[in-house]
Amino acid sequence: MRSDFPKDFILHRGAIPGTDVVIPPSVGNSGGLCLCTYFWRVRTADRAGNLSAWSAVRTFTVSSTTGQPTISTIDVDPPSVVGGAQATGMLHLYEAAPAGGLVARLAAFHDRSQGLDRTRTLPIPVGVPELVSIPAGALSASFPITTSAVSDVMGLSLVATVNGVGGSATMSVAPPDAGAPTPANVSVLPGIVTGGTAATGIVTLNRPAPTGGTAVALSSTHPAIASVPASVTVTAGAQTASFAITTAAPKTEIDVGITARSGGSSWNRPFYVRPPNRLPTLTSMTISPTAVAGGNNSGGTLTFSGPIPLGTWPALPDAVVRFSSSDPDVAALFPGD
Repeated sequence: MRSDFPKDFILHRGAIPGTDVVIPPSVGNSGGLCLCTYFWRVRTADRAGNLSAWSAVRTFTVSSTTGQPTISTIDVDPPSVVGGAQATGMLHLYEAAPAGGLVARLAAFHDRSQGLDRTRTLPIPVGVPELVSIPAGALSASFPITTSAVSDVMGLSLVATVNGVGGSATMSVAPPDAGAPTPANVSVLPGIVTGGTAATGIVTLNRPAPTGGTAVALSSTHPAIASVPASVTVTAGAQTASFAITTAAPKTEIDVGITARSGGSSWNRPFYVRPPNRLPTLTSMTISPTAVAGGNNSGGTLTFSGPIPLGTWPALPDAVVRFSSSDPDVAALFPGD
């Protein structure tokens, strides 16, 4: 670490969707920042996760004349809701808003602990007003929070800033069956099938299903190649249930993901569907010479109905030609043939 960086310098990793940077406030100091010099630098990441070089180090200094009352905390009531329900947020200031009041900027993000890829690809099931007015003399202001339906429990962060400085709070949005038993495993037997052959899936819950059973939603990443029923029910007192997987012939081997969802959680199991065996057939075999004295060798030639596809052996065991001898003590293949 460079000597000009204080021991408690702030390291922030995550996606920044706009130009605001939220700096956590220091309790007890109006404005939320210590009266000192801050050092900062940035780097970027592309969609593949490749990081750029660090930028040049920059600094900024906070003086005692720059601060306005800032956000101290954000409360969410209730902190966990079922998608479609409403919640209420409350902004709290360190000090009363000055004459003319303050305007806080609000935004909702996916919980950063769930990863950058997740924040880019999933919609945010929470809506908050972009701006919240805090009247002069007030220490707090409320705002509505709307939510939408989700299939899995999703953690969110709410961020409020005044002039780019503020605080955050977390909340979660859950599906209607949150609290029900969740999938602990999904297995597929057999794990590799030829297209057109049926397979069997088995879902295992983390605990026995309650009275009335537990409905587990099922999905396939390639339903045209491997289809599953929309759901399967684990009967009361049981922890497992099986379901049929119907496959069709693909042109190339396909990696299919089977997902089971219940209780706000999911489990995915891959299995493989390969095309039917279209290898050429063996049409003839000749031995030359056909008669030899004991101790001497002979050779053979195999003729197929067509060329063997490139890369077929040893990936597919069906491409292996197996030999046998009626009297292996007298005539047998060399080891490895």
